[in-house]
Amino acid sequence: MSNTEAVGRENFVVIPESAQPVSREEGSYRLAYLTAIISMLAADALRDTLGQCRAGKFGEKLRAKAAEPIPYDAFADAIKHLTCMTFYLMSYEQGEESPDWLADFLASCVRAMDQIVEGTPVEHIMAQYSHVSGHEVYLVTPTTLMKQLNFADLSDIAGQPLSEFLITSAVFRSQILNFGLTQTREHIEKRWREMMAQNDMVLE
Repeated sequence: MSNTEAVGRENFVVIPESAQPVSREEGSYRLAYLTAIISMLAADALRDTLGQCRAGKFGEKLRAKAAEPIPYDAFADAIKHLTCMTFYLMSYEQGEESPDWLADFLASCVRAMDQIVEGTPVEHIMAQYSHVSGHEVYLVTPTTLMKQLNFADLSDIAGQPLSEFLITSAVFRSQILNFGLTQTREHIEKRWREMMAQNDMVLE
């Protein structure tokens, strides 16, 4: 089965061996860009999920629960968790034939989250998935996150938008990864400025 068949999408980007950063400094630069971008997208996905719940899309009980304020630390921790699992999916979706350096690079992106966001250590986040593999993450991560955000018995329903995000963004993830590893710094910095102008990074 090809990578594109595995994720059920066309236009999936398989990262070539030639995309490996040529130096430690270069790898660190690209790691910083990717962790920032994926964290931003994770925050957007969480805000969208809460927005749908607060709009009453899943019923009055969930609307009322979503209207309750979420502590800053809890939301930041959720961003960290979702970012880590997005990097995991990036690695998994590249397939068993992907370059060894790519798995190491993406694992470094995950580990770097402990330096970027306080809260639950990455080691503890990943330990929650010891019996989960591959695209099971699509269902497990949203439910786990919504429980952590205090949605308890409503977590399965509340997590539906997050599940949809993870399922439908496989191609987008591969394109982001390819951009971050293959584009020039000039293009990366231009894209970063554009995204920052469009996103105020306000936490819930």
